[in-house]
Amino acid sequence: MSKATILAALLLLACPRAKAAGMEDAPSEAVPALEPAVPAAETAPTAIPTLEAPLAIQAASQAAAEAMPPSPKAQNALEPAAAAAQGPRGEGKAAAAAATLFDNAAAPDASLMAPAEGVQEISREISEPPELLRSRGIHATVTVYGSARIQSPEKARAAYQAAVDQYGRRPRSAKGKAALRVARQGLTNSRYYEAARRFGELVARGGKGRIALVTGGGPGIMEAANRGAFEAGGPSVGYNIKLPFEQSANPYITPGLEFDFDYFSSRKTSMRHGAVAHAYFPGGFGTMDELFELLTLMQTGKLPKAPIVLVGKRGYWDKILDFAAFAKMGLISQADIKLFHFAETAEHAWRVVSGHVARKSLGQK
Repeated sequence: MSKATILAALLLLACPRAKAAGMEDAPSEAVPALEPAVPAAETAPTAIPTLEAPLAIQAASQAAAEAMPPSPKAQNALEPAAAAAQGPRGEGKAAAAAATLFDNAAAPDASLMAPAEGVQEISREISEPPELLRSRGIHATVTVYGSARIQSPEKARAAYQAAVDQYGRRPRSAKGKAALRVARQGLTNSRYYEAARRFGELVARGGKGRIALVTGGGPGIMEAANRGAFEAGGPSVGYNIKLPFEQSANPYITPGLEFDFDYFSSRKTSMRHGAVAHAYFPGGFGTMDELFELLTLMQTGKLPKAPIVLVGKRGYWDKILDFAAFAKMGLISQADIKLFHFAETAEHAWRVVSGHVARKSLGQK
């Protein structure tokens, strides 16, 4: 049924007399005009249009228009207007999605805000280590941070020789070149292992049993520092974290002073607790995470200030951490740069630490 037919039917229902008169006036050659069934005298008077009749016609027309789907041409004309209503890049859809984000049907899983698990375990991991250290006569600690991937010179040389044996000293394949490059870098990095080992020795000798050398307990720089302290006869503490890779307790931890942690948060707190100094050697994400967290805590006064020593070539630290650029951009103050010191050797690092300990013992700042 066409739109015109529906409209005509609705108009007839709305105003039958007017429509009938219109139909009678239309000429027709095929069908002769019919005589009125009712004499003229008995014909009902023509209905007087009222206000309701035009409104009824208008409503009927609107209903008919809404009932019929628009033609393809009209649909094409409407699409730009609909797109404009949505806004640029579908902002309307995005707004509609955002409006329903927290509806009950679309709300995130309520279990995400359930009480945190492991609170008692975290509390235990924070309280037990200092209690045990105090029972061993340890008054303070010096904590060392650094990469778990840096090898001892012996292991680095063995790895380099293995790469040479497999690919030659001048490999042609991309795989061989990459392997030799990694092995050479390992040899270069091994000097930091030796520096950390020497620093651990200086802490053990200078601390005389009352200052313990503390690390994360794993391989690499942690192993080196623990090794230096252990070989010098001083207390060597390892705060080991359980990880699926990289981390396992090194063999240079004093028996009874190894702690296994399940949580990074409690491990970090324990490594900072009682520390009179913190020494950072080159490292990756974990080392940088611990460094910036410690700097933030001291900057904001949430942790008492203690020396933070960045050990290694100054060029290395300037390359990966441009603190001067931070200050130049106004993101930190010039005073914040004084929160840490640079030391290229283990001996220099120990002088910074021991000087601070001596001043503290004399009640100086």
